[in-house]
Amino acid sequence: MSVQEEIVYSVHNLTETVVINNRSIRQINISSHYTKHHKEGVSEKDIINLVNLLNQQYFPFDGQQGNDKNYFRTYLIIDEKKYKIVWW
Repeated sequence: MSVQEEIVYSVHNLTETVVINNRSIRQINISSHYTKHHKEGVSEKDIINLVNLLNQQYFPFDGQQGNDKNYFRTYLIIDEKKYKIVWW
């Protein structure tokens, strides 16, 4: 029997409201899962900055987890580095 990855979330209040898909977002939860795939040193502060770049944008949903949880995904390229952002 294999051990499943334990996911821990950290809660961050944004300094300014971000609007994505016509939804106002004042707080984000960052999953510890990002550390598994980004060993280059992406920090939670970097993720917050990436979220701020999504302000006033609209994204179609990419898929569904379970019966009722749509997820969204986008890619940002900054200084020739590609970042994937996934949110629910």
